[in-house]
Amino acid sequence: MNRLIAAASAVLATQLALAAGPDDPAYRVRVATDQPAELLAELGEMGFDTECDASIGRNSVELILSETGLAQLRRRGLEPVILETARPLREVLGVGDPENPLAYLLYPDIVSWMNQVAAANPAIAQVVDLNAMFETATTQEGRSLYAMRISDNVQTNEDEPTFLLVSCHHAREIVTPVLAMDAIERLTSGYGTDPRITAAVDNNEIWIIPVANPDGYEYVWSTANLWRKNRRNNGNGTFGVDQNRNYPQGWTASCSGSTNSGSDVYKGPSAGSEPETQTIMQLSLDRRFAKVLDYHSSGRITLYGYNCSSNPLTSFWGNEAQALSSASGYGGSTRPPSAEGEQYQWQFARFGSLAHLTETATQFQPPFSAAQIEAQLVWPGVLHFLERPVSVIGTVTDAVTGLPVQADLSLLGVSFVSGESNTSGGPLGRYQWILPPGSYTLEVAAAGYQTQQIPLSVTSASEQRLDIQLVSEALVLSLVNGPSGLIEPGIQPVVEVDITPASQQIVPGSENVFFRDSGGAFSPIALTPAGGGRYTASLPTTACGTTPEYYLQAMGDGGATMRLPAGAPAVVFSYDIGTLTVSFHDNFQTNTGWTAVNLGATTGDWERGVPVNDPNWAYDPISDSDGSGSCLLTQNQLGNTDVDDGAVRITSPRLDMTGGGSISYDYYLNMTNPAGVDRLLVEINSNNGVGAWTEIVRHETSGGLGWRTHKITEADLLAAGVTLTSTMRMRFTANDSNPQSIVESGLDAFKILVYECDTCYADCDTNGVLDIFDFLCFQNSFVLGEPYACDCDPDPACDIFDFLCFQNAFVGGCP
Repeated sequence: MNRLIAAASAVLATQLALAAGPDDPAYRVRVATDQPAELLAELGEMGFDTECDASIGRNSVELILSETGLAQLRRRGLEPVILETARPLREVLGVGDPENPLAYLLYPDIVSWMNQVAAANPAIAQVVDLNAMFETATTQEGRSLYAMRISDNVQTNEDEPTFLLVSCHHAREIVTPVLAMDAIERLTSGYGTDPRITAAVDNNEIWIIPVANPDGYEYVWSTANLWRKNRRNNGNGTFGVDQNRNYPQGWTASCSGSTNSGSDVYKGPSAGSEPETQTIMQLSLDRRFAKVLDYHSSGRITLYGYNCSSNPLTSFWGNEAQALSSASGYGGSTRPPSAEGEQYQWQFARFGSLAHLTETATQFQPPFSAAQIEAQLVWPGVLHFLERPVSVIGTVTDAVTGLPVQADLSLLGVSFVSGESNTSGGPLGRYQWILPPGSYTLEVAAAGYQTQQIPLSVTSASEQRLDIQLVSEALVLSLVNGPSGLIEPGIQPVVEVDITPASQQIVPGSENVFFRDSGGAFSPIALTPAGGGRYTASLPTTACGTTPEYYLQAMGDGGATMRLPAGAPAVVFSYDIGTLTVSFHDNFQTNTGWTAVNLGATTGDWERGVPVNDPNWAYDPISDSDGSGSCLLTQNQLGNTDVDDGAVRITSPRLDMTGGGSISYDYYLNMTNPAGVDRLLVEINSNNGVGAWTEIVRHETSGGLGWRTHKITEADLLAAGVTLTSTMRMRFTANDSNPQSIVESGLDAFKILVYECDTCYADCDTNGVLDIFDFLCFQNSFVLGEPYACDCDPDPACDIFDFLCFQNAFVGGCP
């Protein structure tokens, strides 16, 4: 690493706040280096948004920095060249009015222009004050978000596919409202004369939001042209939230926006915290958009899918993005996004929409003439997206009343593991799903209704209309308590269920739990009434290593047979029989291969040892967690040695989890900043530390002087898309972000817990109970001359001594 890279690493250790407030103007600078890729990688590792605020050249890296950041670069011996100083954009570019075709418009002028278009086209265009429509809060500075609604019957809620085009989530990207306004102009002026535009307006309900961040957009013109966020007052001297990191989908992921309120990509204090975000979400919940296009700048590339989360449709989305990019004049250029928490991700995760983000143009703020050229370039992409067929669309309603029903929709056999949840809703009960070609089974379930499973056949050109009428349940079954997870051998599980009459009465004696042990036919076990609609039953004990399955059933007097879970017996409840053992245990009394690395912190490196329990430092642990003596601690020394101004990481040795299992550890986290900025981040990797790491948990609350235990189940790992291998590694990163505060962390009692069956020779039938049936089992094995019976004693003969050997084992019992 050369001097420049080393100096840049030192700069990054200070955790620069990329904020540009009134008292902290922003700069765009260039730093010369003969290793720009390495410097850019360092920036990304330390929390800079390298997709948005940094770019790489042949022999340089360009950054957008605060005044403080610029000073820090210079103090470290770097020589940044200032390319641009933030200043009011009105001083840089012309600002006109609706009558001036050669200038960008301010926000009030954009709204005025929208009203003029609607007034000229009242049959197909309507300006909607979204805050008034949904009674949501206006922006920090009291502005409303406005949308243009375009449809052939614009005053009527028609049952047709809906389309959303939204621009300017990021304030400085002023080219994007021009693209949105151009789409409005073309759709309204071309209606009735252009066949494709006429068909698009007739067959869709189109919503266009030219400016999703009006406060930030106005701030760019009046004060700082490099401003990106909204204008939320964060209460600590910083302003703004990155609206396109504030949406709920993936907001807690490791690759979501920053928790540092001074960062340009600050994701906000909570998911969906911003009034602008809430308003767009309310519009989407009401309209259930089938297709969503989010315009940003710059880059001339279409984004798709997630950054670090998993989804089975990722490859399909990539193909769709390539087609949109080609239609938009960008040559099919695509990439995954910069982060999670983005608007378009929430749309496809929540509604099954086809949603993309397109980075347009090559500058944030090109000359207006260039913006007009860009609008001409991307317009065919808008039309292409409008014409893309919706694989399946329809409504879910009550079969009797015809009223809309909010139902959960799922595709059986398609595993969504990132919290996606498609539903029907809105005033019509609409739903949709845009899917890759194939055969599917669509399951529709709603509380109080019978679940339906419907086969679907999808091609790349098909659009299927499927209206679903749900029938009320005859009986309502709910599992109150039942075995799940791991059950010890020999324990007889109990099932409790509530059965309530709905449209039919219960047929007495029809209440059963159907049970089977590791395959075969289900056998009924009567549920016994316990009063108040509660029923109970005891399930049989089964052998260690088995996976019993069960479902519930009752009949109504009108002939209905109701089962739980929905889809039984194809879908059932299940549990495992086994015991819990520890396959790996590290109490840190010896060095087992954990490695520590400093990620820019000035103090606080991880160390192994007995806690010093400094009487003059009130934040150290008094002792280790499990009483063995040693543990891992952040700089286990006397004095103020907590993690400061950066992060420190400890990485495990190689862990073998091919046999599955869960992970348990005790952790210590004493913090004085409760805002969630500081944290202990826990990640896992399946390839010996090579490649991507998956965030499993983020500890963000202080435990004072106490140790806490956390368990990560095998189900948690699999749900996060983690493959269990013989080369697993885990890492724990303690972080102290600005403003600096106390962060002391520790790790102890690290274990990998595995479910398995202990062998017990006398338990011949392996049901976990020693009884007469084990004698009969042994006798049968002996008669057949099987090695199990004949090899009980040391000699090779199959004789009476093997009987005596078995008897002694039986009397001795099982562990």
